[in-house]
Amino acid sequence: MTERKQGNRQTARSINMLRQAFVELLNEKPYEKIKISEITSRADLARSTFYAHFETKDELLTSYLREIAETYVAGYTAPTDWSPEENTVDLEKEIAFFQGWKDIDEIAVLIHEPYIEDLMYKVIRNMHLKAYREIVSPMRPELNPCFASYWIDFLVCTKISLLRTWVKNDMKESPEILGELLYALSGIHVFEKNYKEFKDKIC
Repeated sequence: MTERKQGNRQTARSINMLRQAFVELLNEKPYEKIKISEITSRADLARSTFYAHFETKDELLTSYLREIAETYVAGYTAPTDWSPEENTVDLEKEIAFFQGWKDIDEIAVLIHEPYIEDLMYKVIRNMHLKAYREIVSPMRPELNPCFASYWIDFLVCTKISLLRTWVKNDMKESPEILGELLYALSGIHVFEKNYKEFKDKIC
């Protein structure tokens, strides 16, 4: 095994240990009361190891959010059938979005803290921008970018709102139900209808 591969494996291992310790502490105390020293002590790692990967605990949290975002964006990688009658890719990725939060519900509950909600908003918005730039735009080069910008902000706010209410209700509904609700509100069929109506009226 090369030195580089060994280093990559050690890095991944350290990050996973820090994340696990962080999650354990979240189950014991509020986010704002968790100290970096507690995270490293729980992970049995030196503080220098933490700072080799993250500058703050906010960055550690953001790494979680980005992981969910990357999983979501991966849902776009298969060729998308833009026919509302046949499309299943969008619905599946919306379900995956809520399943991702269900899997780390100890992180999701933080959405009720204003500062954390802002972090989530930024990550989810960047997630959509990446999907649009790298996948959707090349597939649909004729799309009006101004309309797309409005639509992305709408999607982000809708996701945050549904997630916030879902968490408030103790995630009683399944990720499938929330995914279906999100798709009903903002799926490709809704996008196409509104794009046809507004594509020449915006910007």
